[in-house]
Amino acid sequence: MNWFGTNPDGGTSREAEDRDRAEIKANLLFYMVAAASFVEITSHLYTQNLVRYFATDTEMVGWLTRVWKREELGHGAALKRYVQTTWPAFDWEAAYARFYLDFEGECTVTAMAASPAQELVALCVVEAGTAGLYRMLASASADPELRRIANGIAAEEIGHYKQFLRYFLRYRAARPMPIGVILRAIWAQIADIDGIDAYLAFKHVYKSIIPNAPLSRIPYDHFRQACRHMAARHFPYRMVVKMLLPLLPFGPGLRRLLGGSLMLVVRALRFAPS
Repeated sequence: MNWFGTNPDGGTSREAEDRDRAEIKANLLFYMVAAASFVEITSHLYTQNLVRYFATDTEMVGWLTRVWKREELGHGAALKRYVQTTWPAFDWEAAYARFYLDFEGECTVTAMAASPAQELVALCVVEAGTAGLYRMLASASADPELRRIANGIAAEEIGHYKQFLRYFLRYRAARPMPIGVILRAIWAQIADIDGIDAYLAFKHVYKSIIPNAPLSRIPYDHFRQACRHMAARHFPYRMVVKMLLPLLPFGPGLRRLLGGSLMLVVRALRFAPS
């Protein structure tokens, strides 16, 4: 990267904004991988919340603590190693420390869904979308090592999705959920593309590169716009929609009919700009 140690010229001019947009686009993979490493390596906080939330479900708590937490932290460690090897001038430890301080207070049980079944819908959507994100990274990158890492993470995220889906179907069988509740839970999670974890991760990567940059969401909007352009070519929308359809309590025929509408929703909202 040719802009380590640079200072913005005030950040309000159209020229500065255009330059900022171009630099984020040119270094998009760095921002995506570094930000993802922050979120993944902090999975222990979210695991603690899930364990508290599903405390009475001993099977799920056991899987979360033995498998899910270990694999998610492994994703973060692999991405961290890649960032530190590929971009050694980036001070990962210092940037992550600032992210953690900012994010720790935001990751709470109160941020979870109104019911365990609805939270499991959200988790299925998150895992499906995350698997799609890493498949997109693998498709967009020319680096065989990043492709290997991203494809490996995507495979494990698909495994996590299948496990959360199994738990959701168990909850739904015990207490059927109205289709409207399920659809609203899917919609809410797909629409939550501006999650606080993603924003704070990008913010602290960006601020570490350009420490004097003014506090503004404009760079994040540029980042999301660049992600949307990448997604148009590389995001596996069909795979993700196929993963979401089993959440709906319908037969295969009706699911296929709804799949087209769900595809439009995912395409419209995933990485949508502000």
